[in-house]
Amino acid sequence: MENISLQIERLSPGCVAPGGNVVFESAVFSSGDIAYDSETGVITIGQPGRYVFDWWVATGCSCADEAVFALSGGAEKPVIGNLPQKIGQVSGFAVFDVDTPPASISLVNCSRRAVSYSRDVPVKASLLVTRHAQNTLDNLVDGNNTGAVRSIGARDDYTMGQYATALGINTTASGRYSHAEGDSTTASNWGAHAEGYLTTSSSSFTHAEGAYSIASRNSAHAEGWGTAASGLFSHAEGNNTTSSGTYSHAEGYRTTASGTASHAEGAYSKASDNYSHAEGHYTNTNQHVGAHIMGNYGDADTNYSWFLANGTDNSNRGLAAKILQDGNAYIDVAWNAGGADYAEMFETASGSPIEPGYFVTLDGGEKIRKATESDDYILGVSTAASGIVGNAGALRWKDKYLTDEWGVIRCHEVEIPEERGEDGEIIIPAHTETQPMLNPEWDPQREYVPRAKRPEWVCVGLLGKLLVRDDGTCVPGGYCMPNAQGVATAAESGYRVMKRTGENQVEIMFYLR
Repeated sequence: MENISLQIERLSPGCVAPGGNVVFESAVFSSGDIAYDSETGVITIGQPGRYVFDWWVATGCSCADEAVFALSGGAEKPVIGNLPQKIGQVSGFAVFDVDTPPASISLVNCSRRAVSYSRDVPVKASLLVTRHAQNTLDNLVDGNNTGAVRSIGARDDYTMGQYATALGINTTASGRYSHAEGDSTTASNWGAHAEGYLTTSSSSFTHAEGAYSIASRNSAHAEGWGTAASGLFSHAEGNNTTSSGTYSHAEGYRTTASGTASHAEGAYSKASDNYSHAEGHYTNTNQHVGAHIMGNYGDADTNYSWFLANGTDNSNRGLAAKILQDGNAYIDVAWNAGGADYAEMFETASGSPIEPGYFVTLDGGEKIRKATESDDYILGVSTAASGIVGNAGALRWKDKYLTDEWGVIRCHEVEIPEERGEDGEIIIPAHTETQPMLNPEWDPQREYVPRAKRPEWVCVGLLGKLLVRDDGTCVPGGYCMPNAQGVATAAESGYRVMKRTGENQVEIMFYLR
């Protein structure tokens, strides 16, 4: 449908008589089948449709009680679309339906007396008329592009997809059911959607938005500036990010997620293998499957492990800490804990718990009991707030994996079959993984209870500051040993008493004697 619009202005002073037309001297813009007579002030519309008029008149001193203007369309009743006032800018708008062209319309002074134009402004009056856009989208409907809608400004040098929509300027919707909007966007495949500036959705059900973004694989989504979602079902967002792995996600600034189901976020981070996650600044999973790294300038070095990077630049990359898949953990400087002692978990000989604060000893083997004054060996003190606890068994049954005679977990190579998507495409190729060997006696259906939650296991402080029960005789600066009940009592030698912390509690420095 033809675009029809007209903008006209009046620059000369003067006045308009009651019932007279406002005469605009010049046409600023005219497009389509519409004409204006600058002698009579009459606008002639040559095409049917709904037209929107918007006008204003700068009025000066007037002998009229008020300034009222209306659009007159011949025999029809004039349309008054303004708020009347005596002096100032009188503005208004109105809608005309032209059913049988040509139609002649003018802006008329409906005041009872003459109205003068203002002498204080260069432009005395202005009027804009445009055809309403309700019909401008009814374009190409034929055998090749049934139901397609192309707006004014969209490209017209190609065949639109069926039921496609192209809006804006230089947009292309060539895919069936596709949608392109904005400036120079392209949606070229089934159900594709491109919006913004110079974005491209070139595969089925893709979505590209922002500027210079490209979604090029099935169901991919690219948004932001210069992003590229080239992996199946992938998502790239931010600035110059790339998601090239299937199901991958890249966000932030210049991040890359190239592994299947990988995730990169932050700035310049790279998730470069399957299931990996890189975040922070210049971090890289470094071709390690399932690795997770965060921080600044660092690289992962083991599959399915966690890393904290602490480098300063690309020539000084490093790690502050890592926790590996085999259960080992490493730190570059120090572990800092709230508790003051080193402890280990021991099982009681009786199977009953021992409350914190008692001296304990070994009961002839690896199990423990309360110590007495007759014991020549004191193992430690039962405790509840240790800094480090060994032999904790907090995560799994101790015999879940087979080990050698020195406790090293035995491993073997396992063939992992390929993974395919719903369309049959290979997502993860077949490969080999090194895995720990499970003990045949391990029952995965049986719930594991950590030792700290079992009554027969007790945390025993072996070295450092410890709180111990006492009989009231211990004094700071003195020494203590266990009595018959396993509580501290004053002694000539033994463990140094540091301070009293309660009526029947002291803090001691415990060490192996």
